[in-house]
Amino acid sequence: MRTSKVIWGSVLCLLGALSAKANDTLASVKSGEIVYKVSDDVEMQREELTISPEEVSVSYEFFNHANHEITAEVAFPLPTMTPYSEIWDEQYFAYKKLERYTEEETSSLASVLEARPFLNFKRTVDGESYGYLSKVVALLPDGKDITKLLAKNRIPLSRAFLLGIQEESWLDRNPALKKKVKKLGLLDEKGMPRWQDHTIFYWTQRFPPQKKSLVTHTYKPATGYYWAYLQGKGKSLEDLSLAEAKLTWKEFCPRPEFEKTILGLFQNNASSNVPQVRRIAVVDYVLKTGANWKGPIKDFTLKVKPLTGMIATFCAPQGAAYTQDAQGVLSLHLTNFKPQEDLHILFVKKAFES
Repeated sequence: MRTSKVIWGSVLCLLGALSAKANDTLASVKSGEIVYKVSDDVEMQREELTISPEEVSVSYEFFNHANHEITAEVAFPLPTMTPYSEIWDEQYFAYKKLERYTEEETSSLASVLEARPFLNFKRTVDGESYGYLSKVVALLPDGKDITKLLAKNRIPLSRAFLLGIQEESWLDRNPALKKKVKKLGLLDEKGMPRWQDHTIFYWTQRFPPQKKSLVTHTYKPATGYYWAYLQGKGKSLEDLSLAEAKLTWKEFCPRPEFEKTILGLFQNNASSNVPQVRRIAVVDYVLKTGANWKGPIKDFTLKVKPLTGMIATFCAPQGAAYTQDAQGVLSLHLTNFKPQEDLHILFVKKAFES
């Protein structure tokens, strides 16, 4: 079984390269390139963010302090595609349709596409629904845009398509293409494409003078799972192994009550012969670039909502305290919040899986 990492994004805000970002941001889309801007007039007075494995929703209240209307393009870059995330890559599916699906299978493909994350992205402004445009760009780790270079050389932007997902790599099946990509210096020492393709939603939005604008976004996140497992009895979280070696329990700042609950789950079903396995999901949401609007976020609320039968833990921004209700929802509220840290949320399924 191939495991998947959950990379759930949110509205992203940035200045410079498309690495990790969060929250709506002003932008300019010219000549196929997107340039991000900092606003001196529009303030984010309120943000309410709710994250669960099934839905991400965010509500903003902006205020334009200028005496004139501001009409600007606003961008929403989606999370980066990785080999471990659920396939929502636009170009991957486009290529797969051309390569594999017959006319009789288009209805099957349509059902697959309909269930994909982000296709149900919805946005409203002052209660009215609006659409959006999208584009795909390819960026190297240093932020260099190589979209035009790839297009010129007829190289697919989709990293997922080139690598293959649970299938033979398209690069390996096309030696001439692989040679071309390598000659351009776009493969790393392991033969993997050095770039990441980013899908960006963007639209034009009006901010009326001296007035508030209420903006909402909701979408289905890209879900996937790791595993936590134990052979025998565990005395601490460090005795529980995470299937993804890059993950450690401490990076999620587990509180004593969380650790007690998790250990109890495993200790109650301890067996020296059968390894105990539980699904875990990770949600990454970058907050620290949310300072691109005028001043700090006056009123910020976060709710982390585990699904039924799950519990969650994360490192709260700036060490703030959060509460937990009877349903396991974690909540925190901050005022005059200038994000400096990112969110890294862990969901653990309580039920034992053999």
